[in-house]
Amino acid sequence: MNSAILQRPLYVNLVYGPVKAGKSSELVNIILSLIRGGHIDDNMIEVFKHPLSDKMYKNEIHAAGGNSFPAKEATTADEIFDELKKNPEAKYIFIDGANFYDNNIVKLVEALRDSKRFVTLGGLNLDSDAEPFGPMDQLMTLAQNYVKKSASSQLSGEEADLSLNKNGEYMPVSRQEYFGFKDGKRPRVKAIVGPMYSSKTESLLEEIDKLKWLKFKHPKDDSYDFDIFKSHIDTRYKKDEITSHNQRSEPCRVIRNGEELEDILKDEPFKKNIVIDEAQFIPGISDVIKKYYSKGYSFIISALKRDYKGEPFNKDIGRILCLADDIINRTGFCSYPGCSNIATETQRFINIDGERLASSYDEPQIQQGAQEAYTTRCSEHHIVRGKEEHNKYSEIKYIVR
Repeated sequence: MNSAILQRPLYVNLVYGPVKAGKSSELVNIILSLIRGGHIDDNMIEVFKHPLSDKMYKNEIHAAGGNSFPAKEATTADEIFDELKKNPEAKYIFIDGANFYDNNIVKLVEALRDSKRFVTLGGLNLDSDAEPFGPMDQLMTLAQNYVKKSASSQLSGEEADLSLNKNGEYMPVSRQEYFGFKDGKRPRVKAIVGPMYSSKTESLLEEIDKLKWLKFKHPKDDSYDFDIFKSHIDTRYKKDEITSHNQRSEPCRVIRNGEELEDILKDEPFKKNIVIDEAQFIPGISDVIKKYYSKGYSFIISALKRDYKGEPFNKDIGRILCLADDIINRTGFCSYPGCSNIATETQRFINIDGERLASSYDEPQIQQGAQEAYTTRCSEHHIVRGKEEHNKYSEIKYIVR
């Protein structure tokens, strides 16, 4: 394996799941493994927790097995930022209870990632309404690595990845128990995400091949029990096909928004396996997915989770990631000369007076283009001109020894 890949790991890790799933234990284990590796000093680690996270234990993250680690309690991203300014040598940042913070935590994590610090977050991805808990939809899109934890249902002992609020107390429950799926059939939501040129559509086509192999057919007309959609914005190849950069393709329907998708699903209730390419371009798609998932529909989507700025593409994709049973996180290889590191970001360029420059922060989010305008980059070589002016935490980049 290329040594550059080993030397430059991913910067944002997210540990998520329902209550009593061992998220805090996972964070403690990561911290202790880091220390036992013997390659870092104690002052290179900063550990924080929100006071609402595991209220039984003050000023520490507590693992179920009895291990614990001291943590500074902070109720806002500003408090974490102020503490980090006191320790410029801090390289590894841990934040437990990320779901309890306001949206400022998203901008702080962005700034820490851009300053080449390693951030590990722990939090509840969904609340008791199966909606993103606090800023977790945006944090899910910022994550470069996912650790999904599950619990045991207090009702049945089954695997649980949702939380139910019963008389003011949260308990872990299975999706079958929460949504009451009929006939015991468990639908799934699978999300294939990553930057441009990371083979997302190719992976989606492989999923379609699997659906064909299962040979789900309509009992009357012998048609497949799935349907394929993409956004009308995607006109790079043929209008009525999803097409990978390797020129593999599959016929599909074109939709403009979630309402159009719902109208089709109402008319074709038999087709309960839905495939969607470029989901980030379909406004309202997350509402439709949650509504019809609860009715027993399965969804496989591909999407960009971050835009060319390295910021969450939109709320829809974050909501889908919070609900997803499975996340396939695709990466590419950095195109920066001599790097070849794992690429997690979409790099966009613009031509100014014949010179190819990195796009600036104030340009439109969506801009049609192919390899002349886009490539993949690792976090270290991802450039957005003027970005630091739009994040109040950007000075953390310069507070380092």
